[in-house]
Amino acid sequence: MKELLILCNKFPFPPRDGSSIAMASNIRGLLSAGAKLTVIALNTDKHYVENPESQVPEGIEWHIHPVNTTPSILGALSNLCFSSRSYMVSRFDIEEVREMVKRAIKKREYDAAIVDGLFMMPYADELKSAGIPIVLRAHNVEHHIWNRQIQQETSPLKKWYLNIQNTRLEKYEVAACGQSDSIVAITQEDAKWFAKCSTPVHVMPCGIQPNSYPEYGSKEPDVFHIGAMDWIPNVDGIRWFAQKVWPEILKRDAQAVFHLAGRDSDTLNLHQPQRGFFVEGRVESASDFYAKHGIFVVPLLAGSGMRIKVMEALAYGKAIVGTRVAVEGIPIENGVHAYIADRPEDFAIAVIKLIQDAGERERLGHEARKLAMRIFDENKLAEDLLNRLPTRK
Repeated sequence: MKELLILCNKFPFPPRDGSSIAMASNIRGLLSAGAKLTVIALNTDKHYVENPESQVPEGIEWHIHPVNTTPSILGALSNLCFSSRSYMVSRFDIEEVREMVKRAIKKREYDAAIVDGLFMMPYADELKSAGIPIVLRAHNVEHHIWNRQIQQETSPLKKWYLNIQNTRLEKYEVAACGQSDSIVAITQEDAKWFAKCSTPVHVMPCGIQPNSYPEYGSKEPDVFHIGAMDWIPNVDGIRWFAQKVWPEILKRDAQAVFHLAGRDSDTLNLHQPQRGFFVEGRVESASDFYAKHGIFVVPLLAGSGMRIKVMEALAYGKAIVGTRVAVEGIPIENGVHAYIADRPEDFAIAVIKLIQDAGERERLGHEARKLAMRIFDENKLAEDLLNRLPTRK
């Protein structure tokens, strides 16, 4: 039985957003594969979980630390003037957590440590000092996300600041590769960048529990999206959809209906309203929201890694329309498992086709689910990961 230490930059249960779903899936899969797990997780203000111990799977030793990692103007200015490390990373470097890592290392002899995301790499020195092999599970190429975001930024001052921070972030990301004994990339696209380092790279997508996703299909001809609207790429994508795509859809079908849900979605200023566009805020059950609506749209313009909501929509058997960025990392064939479109008019035409053709919605959703069931089983993925872990010298 392999004994593993896992570091998470947020508490992943209950899994409610992309990164927590990815972390939770990995933990469940490793536990099912027979690994003995100790997990150190930050319980951040942004993603705070009440009574986290009551949410966790049995059979895991948990160390949970409440922290505030929310950016502040003072913190950003202090970092700019007195540090050479990216503020995006330094917010997660907390002395109390460092001591927690040290205590966990003293308590057990781990076969390996899985650092679940770049932002927990500040604790790599402690792992290295103890001779524990480090596996960096890279959810994204983080600086790629910000490169795309910076290209769309209109404020010169903000663009200047983000360029400085992102240059630092890229430098840190390169250094983190060098500190790791192996890297687990979520997608083939990300693996190409990590392959530039000398560290071995393995591709493992986020997984799911196949039996926990009913095949809802896409009976309803309405359009919907669910996602966290406190992540800038999601916000920009939905604004693009609201301002550029939705008017094109209404030109073709004045009765079309769109539903948006997710954390902070009800606080967005979308500079519309338009007919048939409904914002529902945070919903009690994401699964129920998927069940209720038909055509899932993913109008993402920036990002890296794998879009977990796309994977979930595939598993539920939804008919999907997304941009090329949205489906990166998932072997989706355009017109087979989903429709892919980047121009507003093309995106609108794809949506209209699905609104008007119930048979096509059903076919596309069925093929989507078959794809998800074939490649995203978390137990199989975790078994493969265990077999690939570096050995302790």
